[in-house]
Amino acid sequence: MNLKRSIIIIGVVAMAAAVVAYGIVSRRVNEGDSAGGRARHAFVDRDTKKTVYLYFTVKGGCDLASEERVVSDPGDTAGLARSIVDALIEGPRSGDLVRTIPEGTVCKALYIRDNRIAYVDFSADIRESHPGGSRTELMTIYSIVNSLVLNVDDIERVKILIAGQDSDVLAGHIDIRFAFKADMRMIQ
Repeated sequence: MNLKRSIIIIGVVAMAAAVVAYGIVSRRVNEGDSAGGRARHAFVDRDTKKTVYLYFTVKGGCDLASEERVVSDPGDTAGLARSIVDALIEGPRSGDLVRTIPEGTVCKALYIRDNRIAYVDFSADIRESHPGGSRTELMTIYSIVNSLVLNVDDIERVKILIAGQDSDVLAGHIDIRFAFKADMRMIQ
């Protein structure tokens, strides 16, 4: 009887110690380790929002201007980049700006390599429904590139793919075989 009682007491004490240890570890992970400044949050809030600046063509102009927008930030770089591209496809909310990506275009995939290049794969609509002209193509390209590079720290360059393939040009004029860096000269 005495042995059975001792085993029960030891089990209860062990379980209590485990619960206390779990609480300490959880608090350190969620609040950050003050000694080492490690991870601040163990769990990502899937409903996080982020304010970004999207670049659209100025109505009647040949420059890009930014529009502040709040987008979904799912907690990973590619997810944030995808939210930015989806917002670009949606078009501007301001009447002073013009969409740069043709209606009906879909972002089929987006991934970021270790070399900090984002690969954005659009449906063929980006080419087939594009109004054309070298200046308009430049506005489309740099709307995408500047919106990604200037809002996402882990992206330095952007490579545009069409229907899962490399393409020589966007819609007949501008060479898109290589990845682009942001170009501040395009912004008003």
